[in-house]
Amino acid sequence: MAGFGTTFYTYKYNENMINKYLDLITTQSTLKIHAFNVDFIDKYLNDGMRETKVWTKIPVLNTKIILFPIHIKEEWALIVIFTKIKTIACYYNKNLNYEFEMAVIKKFLISRQTIIGHHPSKWKSIYFHIPKQSSSHNSGPWILHLAKCISFNNTNIQHNYMPVIRKTQYKELLMMDQIIINAVEVFKTPPTVTTNDTVQ
Repeated sequence: MAGFGTTFYTYKYNENMINKYLDLITTQSTLKIHAFNVDFIDKYLNDGMRETKVWTKIPVLNTKIILFPIHIKEEWALIVIFTKIKTIACYYNKNLNYEFEMAVIKKFLISRQTIIGHHPSKWKSIYFHIPKQSSSHNSGPWILHLAKCISFNNTNIQHNYMPVIRKTQYKELLMMDQIIINAVEVFKTPPTVTTNDTVQ
């Protein structure tokens, strides 16, 4: 991950950063949210529902929001499922087309409903053009900011403050990594056993 040097503001977010930050959102939000891995759609298309069971161990349709990060031609987009109102929303750059990905996700949702014995719903698809960014480097930070706003019911989406958004996300990920490191260190340290017994 880049630091706050000259390359920080043009650093393109990779799949690992997108996945980690979405995981962070799902653990912090008070809503029932599930975020799929960036590679999920490819895995589903190549291997089918049976082979993706490990990715859907939780009852995803019981969540309120499902997040799908999409990466096409160096651009990131966010597809959000609002399960209660049966809506699939795509937040994307207007220069690209995500109809195929929307159709795949709709097929996945209907398959999940069929597997658990539910009658397939009529899922509605809607599209939102994301505000144009100064560079394609910012599409990653932007969809993460959007995902966080949606997950926390925050309507204050500030797409004009990308440098601040990048710094905030960077610090949050660093804090998350430090928490994990601290937890690992705790498990590495053997517990101290005290006893009042006298050795004979």
